Amino acid sequence: MIDVGIGFGKTQTHNLELLRGIALFHGLGCPILLGASRKRFIGTIGNAPDAANRVAGSIAVGLNALNQGVQMLRVHDIAETKQAIALNAALTKQG
Repeated sequence: MIDVGIGFGKTQTHNLELLRGIALFHGLGCPILLGASRKRFIGTIGNAPDAANRVAGSIAVGLNALNQGVQMLRVHDIAETKQAIALNAALTKQG
């Protein structure tokens, strides 16, 4: 399993570029882990300086990654994320 390392010594631009193209990492042949929950860039973009107020932004980033095939999310807000994933799956289900 690989972790693309969101936040670790990266700028907001770096983080967004990695997230937009996270599906490219499937080419390595390893499952992908994303640990973006409550990261600073979410607070900057979402106007949430306090990390505890970054739940919605964290979920948005996580759902985008799952929709690109990421297999695992590391999150702080488990119940909220599980609910969002269930709804996302129901909405994107074909047939």
